[in-house]
Order: sequence, then structure tokens, then C-alpha cells
Amino acid sequence: MQYRMPVSVNVDKRMLQSVRAARSRWEGALRKSAADEDREKSAAAEKRKAAQEIKTLETKRAKLVSASAAATAEIDQEIKLLKHEQQ
Repeated sequence: MQYRMPVSVNVDKRMLQSVRAARSRWEGALRKSAADEDREKSAAAEKRKAAQEIKTLETKRAKLVSASAAATAEIDQEIKLLKHEQQ
């Protein structure tokens, strides 16, 4: 299949304006899409950071509870020993 190319095309002011407007709309949509993607990535990064911080704090809490339980057991042992010595 063979296509014939037009010998000349009349490009008027209205056509140029239409092409410029279309390109402007496309560039605007592209910028908006990139900004949306950046916001989504930023939100996901903040979520990951918060999740990591929560995990760190839960680990610290578990260590403190464990240390507290050990200290309480040690104090209870001393109290029992002193009560035993009193009798």
C-alpha cells in the first residue's frame, strides 16, 4: 500500500495555536503526574519510617519490661531473705 504525501500543507495561525495548546496540556498533565508520583513515594517513605520507629520503640519497651521484671524478682528475693533472717 502506497501513501501519497501532500505537496504542501497550509499551516495557519489557528492550527499552530491548537498544537501549542495541546502540547501545553500534555506538559501540564505530565508535571501533575510526576508531582503525584513524588507525593506517593514520599508518603510511602514516611510510612516505612514510622513503621521502623514503632518497631524500635517496641523493642526498647520489651527490653525495659524484661529488665524491670528481673529487678523486681531480685528485690523480691532480697525481701524473702531478710524476712527469713528476721524469724
